[in-house]
Amino acid sequence: MNTNTQAFKQLIDSIIEISQVESKITLTDKVLRKRVTRYVDYILTDVVTYNPTILKQQQFKGFIFRAKGALTKLGGLGTKRKYGYAWTRFQSDINLLVVLNKGNNYTGKASTFVFNVKYQKVIKTYAKSLHITALFPNYDKFIKQSQELIAVDVDNMKQLLNKEQACKANDRRLSKKSLLQLKLLIYVAEQNNDRIPHYFEEATTGRIYYKGLLNLQNIKKLIRYTAIPSCYVYDLQAASYSLIAAHAKQIDTTIDTSVIDDYVKNRKQIRKLIAKDIFGVSFEGEKTAQIKEALTAIGFNARLQTLNLNTSDSKATLALDDIFKTQRFGNEKVKRFIANEQVQRLVNCLNSLNEMIYEHYKAPSNSIEICTGFAFDRIDDKGKKKSKSKLLAHVYQSLERKALDILITHAGNSLILSLHDGILSKEKLDIQAIQRDLQQLLDRQTPLDIDVRSAGDILTMAQQHKVHMADEDELARHYSGYGYSSQMTDLLENFDTTTYEGKLIAALNKNEKTMLEQVMAMQRKQ
Repeated sequence: MNTNTQAFKQLIDSIIEISQVESKITLTDKVLRKRVTRYVDYILTDVVTYNPTILKQQQFKGFIFRAKGALTKLGGLGTKRKYGYAWTRFQSDINLLVVLNKGNNYTGKASTFVFNVKYQKVIKTYAKSLHITALFPNYDKFIKQSQELIAVDVDNMKQLLNKEQACKANDRRLSKKSLLQLKLLIYVAEQNNDRIPHYFEEATTGRIYYKGLLNLQNIKKLIRYTAIPSCYVYDLQAASYSLIAAHAKQIDTTIDTSVIDDYVKNRKQIRKLIAKDIFGVSFEGEKTAQIKEALTAIGFNARLQTLNLNTSDSKATLALDDIFKTQRFGNEKVKRFIANEQVQRLVNCLNSLNEMIYEHYKAPSNSIEICTGFAFDRIDDKGKKKSKSKLLAHVYQSLERKALDILITHAGNSLILSLHDGILSKEKLDIQAIQRDLQQLLDRQTPLDIDVRSAGDILTMAQQHKVHMADEDELARHYSGYGYSSQMTDLLENFDTTTYEGKLIAALNKNEKTMLEQVMAMQRKQ
């Protein structure tokens, strides 16, 4: 935050007056004001860094705040330094933040906070004075440290922004945060001749991370491919599965990877089968997207379990609980996903491969430097041995980087942007040549599956996905609220399965068909 503006100074005056902190702490007005300024500035900067829409919300919602970082940066109560900044003291006496939900160490969920209600009015008044760039505290760093300038279609982005703003809130495809990002991207591009500056860092594994909230690597696909509409996307499919299977074969040529090979090859059909088992629907849409997300999470070693908590008041969830929206619908879907035969086969195969890779590398004599210059350090900064999961993550991300380098090399000057497991290219690339190089890299006869699409195709698919979600909602409305009946009728037997409606009916399970029959029977009576 810019603490020199008149609006910020007025905010500090208001907080001091409302909290009456001057009566609780014996300090001169100048020192007190300086410390309150540091306290408020730190909180607002940290909150806005990770929640850029927070100050623009009409009703403040919960957000994550890194309290441990505040202790480190601002000092703690009982500091021996006479003039040391006492974070705990000011949080106690001013209490700008209050805990909304307590965190949980088991699930790794952090505590969530909200602005104290007595300060919300003055914070909202201050927020009205902020330029959009102030909602992104890394904005200056984003511009100054840029290493690349990526050309974007500003007119296309403006059209998307206008369409989203014209929609009702429930019909929008972008969240408030994404809309703010889109606005700022447009602003930045207009200041830089229709280009967006990017800066990136390489992790210890070699993985390339574009930094800041304003990069096209980590932004919503709808915005990314609206900004870069004329490009080809080369994406390694089911990368977490295929790369681990390939590397396992490099270590032990006799190991069986057929289950994962089959999933990578037939993943769309397998996801539909799993969706059919769990949701009773097997057409492409929100449900199959949930299955894809859950299988991807498992590929990155998410816990294959649910908490079995009372979802009406539970704030602690695991990855699969989040994906299947346990807090809204209960955890029966998670349990069915975990018990699904296809899922169990995949998990068992992946676990055996991961275990074999870990056993291969865990001996200190076996160095881990899959990517040249990015060796795995077995000891962390605190002198402790790194965990099995960190070792496996290093192996996977190093493999991913090597595969990505092949795509980048083939793209050459056509490269626009690198993703974690793919790239954007101006021109079409020689896919067969890429496959040959990947096979040589991994010593693998089974080629990696590379999806090639134009940006326009991706946006079209996103729109179709929205239609499918609407279809599912409409279907759910037809048969929701009706109980199960054991009497089956033949009302649905004459549906034409070559039509779209017929395919929807064919995808229903027995109970769902029965409920839909009941609705139709009631409509006939009316």
